[in-house]
Amino acid sequence: LFFRMQSLQEKEAKALAAVLRGGADEGSIQWKVLVYDIPSRDIIAPLLKVGALRNMGITLHLNIATERQAINDAPAVYFIQPTENNIRLVGKDCKQNLYAQYYINFSFPVTRPLLELLAQELVAIPNVSNIRVMDQFLNFIALEADFFSLQLQKSYQILHSPQSLVSDQQMESYIDTIVSGLSSVVLQLQVLPVVVSVQGGAAQMVAEKVGARLLDLLRERQLEPSASQSRPVLLLCDRSNDLPVCLAHSWNYRSLLHDVLGMKLNKVELKDPENPSAPSKPYELDQRDQFWRQNAGELYHVVADRASEELENFKKDKDKTMAVSDDFESAMANVSTMMSSAGSMKEKKKLIDMHTNLAFALLRDIKKRQLDAYHHTEVALINKTEYEKSKLEELLGGAGTDLDRLRLFLIWFLAMEEGDDEKEVNRWERKLGKDGLDMAALTFVKNMRAFTRTSLRDGSQGAKDASLSNTLLGFSTGLTDSIKKAKTQLESTFKSKDILLLPLTRMVDAILQDPGNSAARKGREEMTKTLYCHDPKTGSRIDVAQFKFNQAIVFMVGGGNYTEYQNLKDWEKLQPKGKHVVYGSTDLMNAEEFVEQLHFLGTNS
Repeated sequence: LFFRMQSLQEKEAKALAAVLRGGADEGSIQWKVLVYDIPSRDIIAPLLKVGALRNMGITLHLNIATERQAINDAPAVYFIQPTENNIRLVGKDCKQNLYAQYYINFSFPVTRPLLELLAQELVAIPNVSNIRVMDQFLNFIALEADFFSLQLQKSYQILHSPQSLVSDQQMESYIDTIVSGLSSVVLQLQVLPVVVSVQGGAAQMVAEKVGARLLDLLRERQLEPSASQSRPVLLLCDRSNDLPVCLAHSWNYRSLLHDVLGMKLNKVELKDPENPSAPSKPYELDQRDQFWRQNAGELYHVVADRASEELENFKKDKDKTMAVSDDFESAMANVSTMMSSAGSMKEKKKLIDMHTNLAFALLRDIKKRQLDAYHHTEVALINKTEYEKSKLEELLGGAGTDLDRLRLFLIWFLAMEEGDDEKEVNRWERKLGKDGLDMAALTFVKNMRAFTRTSLRDGSQGAKDASLSNTLLGFSTGLTDSIKKAKTQLESTFKSKDILLLPLTRMVDAILQDPGNSAARKGREEMTKTLYCHDPKTGSRIDVAQFKFNQAIVFMVGGGNYTEYQNLKDWEKLQPKGKHVVYGSTDLMNAEEFVEQLHFLGTNS
């Protein structure tokens, strides 16, 4: 028997539905108002559409920050963050008697000082019996069944900013915010993981605090995992362990939609190239869409072919249904079939059109910017295989956008190893600068690489006595070495399929290997020596090499991306039954957003 963690998306949707029912019993409908703030709205958006909200009795959904008219015969469900401003706005609503009842749900537990502030705001209310205040554990966004984000924007920038910009106290508070979100995920899944992280930096800080928080939740009996289920590993990684994956041009459908078309919260806003002044057309992508479910992680050319096939099959089915027969009974049967299937066919056509339009929109950018050439060149650089130098120079020389060129150059720079001849890279750095590219992002990357090389020579993480903010500049060089050495049997399978096994996936593969497997034991032991390992159940450090794990919650501190998520899913498909990975990050960022953060850090370093 094996235990598989339930869909995180389904768990959060179910918890949200309970919140949004307010005081109504399950199955009954009570008309009500939903009051939200922007972060809480974003939690709801990928899970519950307008129709689903209406079925729960939500007739109006209003931003707490806007002026709202009184609807004092209807109850209001608040779903908001516990901030000082929100609490004062709640107090104002109650004093003005805007609604009949107030179901105030904080997306994560309110602190004692803010709870006291709420009490002060409500002390003058004559009838407090119609006010209910509840803490929830929902401060994360479940974008897929096994993919979540804490939506903490610019997290890499904040975690790596100098102390002059982010004080130790601010950094401590930010780490606590990450711990709160991650604890909410674990609580929704109702599992008790073993906590593992890279040593040093923000990842270990989060690991230490989340371990203590999970112990508290156990004692408070809010976390009650089944005694029969196997325990997963909660693996916390530092974004700095792999920068190139955040810069690279991907070639799978979901990653391209995010990188090229700016997909946000599973929605793409598509402009008409023939009429740029016209409003954007929104396309929503979710698990109810079978084509999306089956093809989101596929390579672009595969998806384009399948979209064309779907369209052709639809036309054939339509022609067959609408075919006129000379036989009266057959004709009537065709009419009946056509009428009964009209709704489903219309919906199917709508979805086919959506994916066809998205595929064509991507194709325009692929051709215009040579994104396929960028992708293949970057894969070769990262994987240290042969590449066409003439193609590299052609791309850097002016193909694509300035951002495309900068991304490729940064990957080329990061792929250089100590001792390599860097004259050619330096020449291109000067040329790109003369072409008008802002090279501030390179400044930060250079500083980080220099710091890492110094740490390697010193044989330490370095800067142990530096301030909290400064320690976050380091990353685990020992871990990086171990990742390179961990050549698992799976890696050759990936290479044979022309798929790059990313550092994070190699790390997960090593940790989820059976410790009894002698072929994989050495690589696993080398890997785990570089890790901080903690068991929240006992509150003590452990040797994780002795544990057998089938499932992992992988969390990237400093921002994640769809490319990394898909690489883990591709790995998972090749594993024995029972292996399963949930992936999450402080925020979900595309390459443009990441380069902006590197630019800020380079400018302020």
